[in-house]
Amino acid sequence: MQLRGLIRVASEAVAYYWPMRTFVHHNPLHGLEDHHFDEAVRQGSRLMGGKGYLSNETFRDYFRLGRIRPDHLNAALKSFVRHDSVKLGGREVSQIEVLRAHLLQGLSAPPDDIFDAQLQRHPQRTLIDALADRLAVLPEPPAIEKSTKEPALGRDGTLSRWCDRNLGTQLVDQIDREMIKWCEAFLDEGHAAWPMPEREKGFYTAWKLLAGHEWSPCAIADSRRKLAGLPAQPEECLLENLTGLGISTDDWGDYFSLQVSALSGWAGFIKWRADQKDYEWQQSYAVDLVQYLAVRLWYERELVQKNCREILGIDGTVGAILAYLQSQPVDAAHKSKGVDRRTAQSSAWRLVALATALDIAVKVLLDTPVQVLGALLVWLDALPEWQHGAVWLRAFEAGYRAELLAKLRANVSEMNEPAAAHDPANPARRQPRSGDAARAGDRAQLPSLAVRPQAQAVFCIDVRSEPLRRHLEAIGDYETFGFAGFFNCAIRYQALGNHHETEQFPVILKYKNSIREIPRTYQGRFHFKNQPRAKLIEAGHALLHDLKENVATPFVMAESIGWFYALPMIGKTLLPAWYSNVQGWLRSKFIHPVATTMTVDKLARNEVAEMLAAEQRATARRALQEKFGDRHLNLSLERLEFLRRRALAENSAGEPSPQARSYALSAEEETAFVEDLRRSYDINEHSAFARAERITRTGFTPSEQAFTVETALRMMGLTKNFARLVLCC
Repeated sequence: MQLRGLIRVASEAVAYYWPMRTFVHHNPLHGLEDHHFDEAVRQGSRLMGGKGYLSNETFRDYFRLGRIRPDHLNAALKSFVRHDSVKLGGREVSQIEVLRAHLLQGLSAPPDDIFDAQLQRHPQRTLIDALADRLAVLPEPPAIEKSTKEPALGRDGTLSRWCDRNLGTQLVDQIDREMIKWCEAFLDEGHAAWPMPEREKGFYTAWKLLAGHEWSPCAIADSRRKLAGLPAQPEECLLENLTGLGISTDDWGDYFSLQVSALSGWAGFIKWRADQKDYEWQQSYAVDLVQYLAVRLWYERELVQKNCREILGIDGTVGAILAYLQSQPVDAAHKSKGVDRRTAQSSAWRLVALATALDIAVKVLLDTPVQVLGALLVWLDALPEWQHGAVWLRAFEAGYRAELLAKLRANVSEMNEPAAAHDPANPARRQPRSGDAARAGDRAQLPSLAVRPQAQAVFCIDVRSEPLRRHLEAIGDYETFGFAGFFNCAIRYQALGNHHETEQFPVILKYKNSIREIPRTYQGRFHFKNQPRAKLIEAGHALLHDLKENVATPFVMAESIGWFYALPMIGKTLLPAWYSNVQGWLRSKFIHPVATTMTVDKLARNEVAEMLAAEQRATARRALQEKFGDRHLNLSLERLEFLRRRALAENSAGEPSPQARSYALSAEEETAFVEDLRRSYDINEHSAFARAERITRTGFTPSEQAFTVETALRMMGLTKNFARLVLCC
């Protein structure tokens, strides 16, 4: 339980991903919304990669184009400024000037791997060397800024990524490919022609059974024996992998976060599936992040161990790798040059760039006290380049807000002008008027009458609806509104003949009510007749699909029945109207149209209880016929009701009435049958409660209907001047 809780906390950075049929784009930082935005971006970059801000060059282009104003940039820098200044070359240089130059020019030194080459081509390389000599005499030379630091194994970086960075391997890519292969096979929701076997046993167990049949996954030696020896429970396997990698208990949470965010899309979908207890695919094929991490860490453990032994001759654990690094001698060339010398050169480079940006002669730096130079470097280090994006964004947003507020103020002023004209306190209104001017002024001051439109139509907020709305308003006195397409009504809908419900609302919400399409009372017999025919059509579609996806049949299918597809192609191309009419006529002859209605009104409690009892009696009848079909059974309502109450353990069952007795079953058989009803046919208190809850979600009470409609109308601003017809499209 503690392990699962730790994984749940570690996965908070990964946002939900939903099934593709309901997929919507969402903020990838959704799981970090409880953090400050800048911290969320930093954590997201560390865990999932990518950049949370535009590049510094892009922001600098915006500044040159005037989209970012200097005063907004200065305001964004205030949190870094302490109002200090130094004298440089006879000029007072403030801290905000230094930081602004750092933002606008980018005063960082080149990275260490190309620094020497860049220094050789620098026009002021002689001055930089001389200035470095002066900086080196400081007791503690200012450190060159670092945007990143070497990740700490097990806390800031995974062992597989360390191997890729230092040993030239591609372990992360190998692990990702394996996880994608197994996730896409297991998480398939009916689209794959050949579904993955053993899925009903769960993700971890199914992977363990099937991976054992692979020849050698990722070239892992003796993989079949290792897979066969894994524990039966994913929690135990995960603990073994953590121990095998040498991850400290204190670092488990960070390590889980790194592993889960490596494939944030698949992990986010698994996280969503695990939290949907009523989701039919999750009920049939269970998966969670514990199983996912158990599989992923097994691959990492084996691959890291294999490569560390082959390349370094050590175990693939955190302790062994750290011990190996500490035992390595310092590079001689680097030691002869001296770390302090490189740091001093980098600092000198930055000071030369700063003087150039401030239009100060660079030679002045040689005569400037080293304490002043150190202060300038401290100011630069206070705003490293990897933090520039947050400052630029604040300045950019400030300009946008100022422009937006200016437009809003102008609109508000125009709206207030008519009100001021009618205000008795307005001096202009109290001026005496006479004759026609007074009468014309009175007419102008009359409030405008609201014209009642002929109709009002509400469309989904979608770019595809905009042309329709414009044309509709142009042809008559019609008023249109935009609103969310589900109209604030989160329902699940089950069409007539469908086996599953579909969600008619954004995936980020939870449904509250269900609506079913059912045949009208006098249409039940037609619906009953249509069911075998509908099943026949469904079987035909399934057969055709199987023929397409089978290994052998596609080779002969085109020659055998390909000519049949020529008829629809010719009809749809040459005679589309005639073909559509004929197709509709044939469909109506084969499947009779059924008039239907919707279960909009919610059932009362007594109606729910009656419906549930009827379903349970029907189930008991079917169970009796399946088990004792060749006997003379008593299938009266009294008999079925008595068995139902016994299965529910109701005290009111009591002794059976004469109509509820049956001599076809012995007392022992009847007791065993009642127990079977509870266990195999879900006639028990728990299932009855769950079923009753689902039934009570069907439809809306009158108050719910009124509240839903009122909320939607208020949200779209339609609260008065209603047309005779209000159409929700």
